[in-house]
Amino acid sequence: MGYVFTLPVIPVIITHVLFLFAILHVIKSSDKNNEAFFWSAFFVSAEVFFRMSKALISYESIKYLVILLMMLGLFFGKRKKNISLLFLLYLILLSIGIAFTDVPSDISIRQVIAFNLSGPFVLGISGLYFYRSRIGIENINKFLYISALPIISMVSYLFFKTPNLTDIFESTGSNFEASGGFGPNQVASILGFGIFVFAVSIIIKNRISGFLIIDIILLIYVIFRGFITFSRGGVIAAFVTLFIFSIFYFVSQKKMVYLSVKYLFIISFILTGIWIYTSNITNGMIVNRYTNKNKIGEKKEDITSGRSDIFKTELNYFLENPIFGIGVGSGKYKRLEDGTDIEATTHNEIGRLLSEHGLIGLLILIFLITFPIFRLKKLDAFNNAFIFSFYIFWLLTINHSAMRIAFPGFIYGMSLLTFIQLKPNENTIHR
Repeated sequence: MGYVFTLPVIPVIITHVLFLFAILHVIKSSDKNNEAFFWSAFFVSAEVFFRMSKALISYESIKYLVILLMMLGLFFGKRKKNISLLFLLYLILLSIGIAFTDVPSDISIRQVIAFNLSGPFVLGISGLYFYRSRIGIENINKFLYISALPIISMVSYLFFKTPNLTDIFESTGSNFEASGGFGPNQVASILGFGIFVFAVSIIIKNRISGFLIIDIILLIYVIFRGFITFSRGGVIAAFVTLFIFSIFYFVSQKKMVYLSVKYLFIISFILTGIWIYTSNITNGMIVNRYTNKNKIGEKKEDITSGRSDIFKTELNYFLENPIFGIGVGSGKYKRLEDGTDIEATTHNEIGRLLSEHGLIGLLILIFLITFPIFRLKKLDAFNNAFIFSFYIFWLLTINHSAMRIAFPGFIYGMSLLTFIQLKPNENTIHR
């Protein structure tokens, strides 16, 4: 797939045939074996790969597809659904901000609204689908396997797009060439998820390729490709989340101390080797990037690459328009109107919610941040390892990449799951 998607036209055909097959599969199966969940997991992992290979007719189509698949799963599923009124209210509150959207007349208001709300709507529909759902522990392995497949395709694609890496590292800025000519922030976000998927699979002895050594090689290569995007957010989020997962998971195991020391040694050895190799191939630029220095080694004043300036303007807009905010998608155009010279759209979902939705956005934030936390003390360490990891992944991702891709909304929904040991012949999800 990684090679085939470097060719013209073919990726578009393959991708949209997959769309149709997934939709028909969920309808025909009535979501009996959680087809909507697993197909959504596949497309969430594949979204950036499809975008960078120009395989999508519509830029936001993966978000729409995930929303559709999960709604079909809710509608056609034969088991009893516990629809959460809280997540229905969340979707309604999000929609209120549309009434206050104010963009230039030559800009498509539909596209602006879709760009800013499609990600949050993925979260809302995922919340409806996963709320009070219990999934068999064995299906964690299936989720990790399905999520890993598009990421393997993506790193293969990156290899074919940039086979020669020796002459492309001339600064410490995010590197588009090493990211397949696409946005490094989004690429690093999914590669970060890939780091988590492969590392967790190795820890819980789930062999994605069938062989431990191949899984380790894949993990090493995904980490390397994540580093050379020079986009730090996705990689840092992966390691923080993996650290949190390890704490909870090893506590749930009998040989806690032995396993902790064993994997700490292995991970430290692998990371040291990757870091030294990456530093050599980038002429030390990667070291400067992660220590917040420019290409000649001088310390930069802003570690956030300009994101803090955008966040400050968003807080100001919230204070100026505290009730309903400035309207969905209006932030970028309001900054241009105010002459701030900041043309970029926000990378921070927290700032966007506050500035564009006002007090409604604040209520939404409080709900999203606190809702999964109340579940942690009710569950065992094994459940908490995954649930808290998904939650932290969402929280870290929306702070450096907002909700420009479907991943953070979907992974938040998964933090509402409970993992159980099923008896023979039981359905894989109970509600």
